[in-house]
Amino acid sequence: MATDPFITDCVAFIGRHRSTIARTLSRMVAIRSHSGEERPLARFIISLVRRDKQLFPGTADVSIVRGNVIIRIGHKRAPILFDAHLDTVPVADPDHWRHPPFAGHIAGGAVHGRGSCDDKASVTAMLFAAAFLHQHIRAAAAGREHCAATFSFSVNEEVSLGGVRDVLRVVSPRAVVIGEPSNLRVVRGHKGKWAFRAVFSGRSAHASVPERGDNAIYRAQQLVNAVQRAAMHARPVPPLGRPVCSVTGIESQSNSVNTIPSRCTVTVDYRSVVGETERSVRARLLAGVPASRCRIEPLHPFLPAWVLEKHHPLLVAALAARRAVGDRSPAVRWPFCTNGSITMGMHGIPTIGFGPGDPMRAHTTDESVPLREVEEAAVGYALLARNAAHVL
Repeated sequence: MATDPFITDCVAFIGRHRSTIARTLSRMVAIRSHSGEERPLARFIISLVRRDKQLFPGTADVSIVRGNVIIRIGHKRAPILFDAHLDTVPVADPDHWRHPPFAGHIAGGAVHGRGSCDDKASVTAMLFAAAFLHQHIRAAAAGREHCAATFSFSVNEEVSLGGVRDVLRVVSPRAVVIGEPSNLRVVRGHKGKWAFRAVFSGRSAHASVPERGDNAIYRAQQLVNAVQRAAMHARPVPPLGRPVCSVTGIESQSNSVNTIPSRCTVTVDYRSVVGETERSVRARLLAGVPASRCRIEPLHPFLPAWVLEKHHPLLVAALAARRAVGDRSPAVRWPFCTNGSITMGMHGIPTIGFGPGDPMRAHTTDESVPLREVEEAAVGYALLARNAAHVL
């Protein structure tokens, strides 16, 4: 590390601001930001960038676009976009937490609370990477490298991935880094996602004479069986593995316990692999289901799977950045869906993932993230911005 002045400077910068990083993440966790309620957190970030001259001396280019915070470092046509989301899932069981979920408690070298791991640790790490790059560029006259990057802190990731769509209307990157918990491993892809409700209609009758009715549950059974067969016979598609599908809910409607139900709703969650589309999934699951008795209600747009090829310059640059700080781990894949389904899955922009925290801690009771990983991620983001500038 000592042989690379950029890394030496960045590590020293993060070290000087260690306590500020912890306080900033703690305050972010204390600001509730459920999907659709991200505005107070966005205002906090904008205020910090504009007013904290220890981090952002001079004038920093920060704006808000349809709720998404955008920070431009260097120039407006920076080749790389770093994105992390502001929103969190709700807390269903606050009394079961060891620390209050919205206190931002700091203990044992970690910050505890809802959103600490997913995704405010990545937001914090990117914010301090942006601060370092901002100061680094201001010192460019002293012969330092010029590293331009754009950072977006997007909204509505947990429900629709809608925020990053708006970001891409005003930013045109050549590459994207998605900040989500990855145990500081570089991620090169993940499965896609589609969820829908299938509403089956029948005809009610008294349960003593079921032949006079048309049981909507029996009609729905066709889809339930098709989902089960698809799950059992799915073939793996490297490197993402098998597509995964599950029935996650069944509800029926009848007037009483002795009435044949006239309506049954089945909810299905499908995790796709590269090459699958909404049309192909519909054909696979609904081929034997009569359209006249079934209405499909998508819960969100089809989100495609994506994989970045092994030798893409962005992936090579990311792995080189990790090797430069002593991490020789290979690239992995995420088990869940992220904004990468928009950036690469839909828009075809080369994308990788990288972030602090354990993915298995996301959305859980007693969610937390080690502060050491937040600091290391900040260095990783800054170094990746430098490396990417040379290859994009």
